[in-house]
Amino acid sequence: KSGLLGLVIGPLLVLGMIWLLSWNEGRSVKTYNALVEGAGVVVSVDSGAVDAANEGKLIHISGPVTPQGVPEDQSFGIEAQGAVGLKRQVEMYQWVEDSKSETKKTLGGGEETVTTYSYHKEWQSRPIDSSDFRDAGNHENPSMPVENERFWVESATVGAFTVDGQAVADLGADKPLAVDAAALERISANLGTDLPVKANGATIYVSQNRQSPAV
Repeated sequence: KSGLLGLVIGPLLVLGMIWLLSWNEGRSVKTYNALVEGAGVVVSVDSGAVDAANEGKLIHISGPVTPQGVPEDQSFGIEAQGAVGLKRQVEMYQWVEDSKSETKKTLGGGEETVTTYSYHKEWQSRPIDSSDFRDAGNHENPSMPVENERFWVESATVGAFTVDGQAVADLGADKPLAVDAAALERISANLGTDLPVKANGATIYVSQNRQSPAV
């Protein structure tokens, strides 16, 4: 049965891989052609003024980006003055399940697969559903009250040009946003937790003891 199954599945996998490879190569060719075409028609212009003669053309401009507004994490009342975007990165200490399977020969000539499960704790940026764990009763993860999220201004300007805020939010380098005492109070109030909420520069800890975290 195993051999017959392999004869059926094997060719299907080969055909599937050929199709995926062709699809990926096709996308690469289209992207390359688009870049070549763009490089041939792009027009470099001064960002200080908008010329109606360039309407509908692919243009290239450079200059400082000036955000129109302030990106804000409204859940905690945190603003990033002078920035185009704001990024909230969250990690929660959670149980993680690892499994290891080992196949052994039995006395009757068959095979037996034994799976062992182990558990450890680590910081994770996404919630891990512990209800699917083999030993869920002793390794329960709480729900993640706050998750990663990004915020940006609606628009920004480059000289006389207006650009979409989200489109330029990833340009330039990220830098940490320090949390002051007033912001820490708002964060603590909005989290609604009985645990201590403390800040270390741009990092906020919600824990009895951050040196010895607990799930």
